Amino acid sequence: MIDTKMLGLINPLNRIHLNSILDPTAAEQGRPPNFTNDSYILCDRTVPGFSFATKQWLMFDVDLIKDVDFNTEAFQTLLLPPDQKT
Repeated sequence: MIDTKMLGLINPLNRIHLNSILDPTAAEQGRPPNFTNDSYILCDRTVPGFSFATKQWLMFDVDLIKDVDFNTEAFQTLLLPPDQKT
């Protein structure tokens, strides 16, 4: 799970300030920065995130991050009484 906001709250020294350097106006307004192609050269190839497998904060390689493939039928297979599933 990639959650830099929570990591910044837990460990303020790990906050990412690149957007305030590259686009101060966007940072002040709380919106994503307007990166140019050249801006990405300054970015790290890893991002902080929480690993549910190891239960710790780690750095993840951006090239290896992918969307979660959710099982939409998983809720129906829970071993709960039917009235608790509604």
